[in-house]
Amino acid sequence: IVVYTKHARGLVVRFCAENNVRSLEELKAFGEEGYLLNDELSTENKLVFMR
Repeated sequence: IVVYTKHARGLVVRFCAENNVRSLEELKAFGEEGYLLNDELSTENKLVFMR
């Protein structure tokens, strides 16, 4: 599980760098390798992505 978490963090960092993400709203567009935002588990200050 740790390997998947580390890989997912890397995907998010790459997405942020390539798309010049500057806000949580912009980060909501993340959808690499089957990860999608889970609105039910996310809060105002914490985004939860699942695949």
